[in-house]
Amino acid sequence: MPNIAGKNQYGDKLYPPDNELRAEFDQYTRESLPAPDQLARLEAKFGLKIKRSVLYQLRKWLSNSTVRKNELDELDMSQAVINVKENDIMGLWGVGQIHWDGHEKLGGQALGMGPIGLPIYGGKDEWSSYLIKLVVMPSVRLACAIAHVKLDVIEEMDYRIAITDVTDMGTETGEMLHIQETLRMDAAPEFSLEKWPSGMRLRSVHNTPIESFWWWKRNGEGHSIRHVLSLGCDRGIFHPNDGIHIDVFNWLWPPLVQDRLDRFRDYWNSHHIPYQKGKLNASGTSPRNALLLPTNHLQEAYGGDEGYEAAFRFVSWEFQAEADNTWLALRRPSIILATAWDVFTAVVDHISTEQATNM
Repeated sequence: MPNIAGKNQYGDKLYPPDNELRAEFDQYTRESLPAPDQLARLEAKFGLKIKRSVLYQLRKWLSNSTVRKNELDELDMSQAVINVKENDIMGLWGVGQIHWDGHEKLGGQALGMGPIGLPIYGGKDEWSSYLIKLVVMPSVRLACAIAHVKLDVIEEMDYRIAITDVTDMGTETGEMLHIQETLRMDAAPEFSLEKWPSGMRLRSVHNTPIESFWWWKRNGEGHSIRHVLSLGCDRGIFHPNDGIHIDVFNWLWPPLVQDRLDRFRDYWNSHHIPYQKGKLNASGTSPRNALLLPTNHLQEAYGGDEGYEAAFRFVSWEFQAEADNTWLALRRPSIILATAWDVFTAVVDHISTEQATNM
C-alpha cells in the first residue's frame, strides 16, 4: 500500500483524490504508456514527482491494469526529445505546425438534402499527430467563424501559441492567420517571420497531415454517419422544403455528430503510433502523450458573443427551448445513430401538432 499521506524523509507530497488518479491511470492504459512517460505525465498534470516503485504501488492499490511493454528505444526517444526542443522556439514541445482544413463530405452540396449540411473543421499537430480540434459548424467558409475556432483552440490549449498555422488557399482562413501572426509576434517578437513564418498557405493536396486524416475519417466513422443521414431522405422521413423539418434537423443532428466527433478525437489522440526508427515525427507513443510531454479583446473584434453564436449555433435559442421541451415531453428518448430519425419524426409531429393547435 503506498504512502498516500505522502510524508517521508523527502518532504510532504500531495496526492490527488483516488478517483482522479484512477481516471488518469485508465487514460495511460488506453495510450499504452511505458512507466517513464506515466511518471512524466503525473508530474506535469499534478506536480506529483514519485519513483517508479511508488507508481507500481499506486496502480496496484487502485486496481488498474498495467500497459503492455513498449519497445521504444530509450536512446532514440531521448534524442527525439532533444531534437524537438531544439527546434521549438517557444519551448512548447509538440505545438509546432498545426494543419487546418475544412471537411465538407457532410456539407450541404455533398449530402444533397436541401438547405442543410454538417461541415466539419479540424486542426492537427504535425509532429505529435494530435487532433487539436474537430468541430461541426453551420459553415466552414466564413472567415469570422474560422477565427472563432482559432480563438477557442488558443483557450483550450492554455494560451499556448503554435509556431506555424498551415492552411489551404481558401479565403476563410485569412482572419485565422491574422490572429496567429498577431499572437505569435506578441509571444516571441525576437523570432522573425521570415525565418519562422507564423502561417503558411498550401494547396489542399500539399496540406498532407490534415488531408490524409480526412481520407482515414471518411473511410471510417464519417461513412457510417453519412449513410444514416441519407436514410432520412431515402425513406421519406426528412422533407427539405418543410421549415419545421429543417429546424428539427438542425436541433437534433449537430449535437449527435459532434458527440461522435468527440469520441473519435479521443480515440485518435489515445491510439498508439507504431514505433518507427528514424521517423522525424512522433512514434512509439500516443498523440496525446507526444503533445503533453514536450483572448477576449480579439473575440470582440470578431463580433463578441453574437459572432460566436453565429459561428457555432445551428438553431435559435427559442427553437432550442421548444425542441428541448418536446424531447422532455416525449420522455427523453435516446438519440443515437440507430434512433435519430425516429426521434426526429416524433419531435416534428409533436411540434407540428402544437403549432397547428395554436394557429
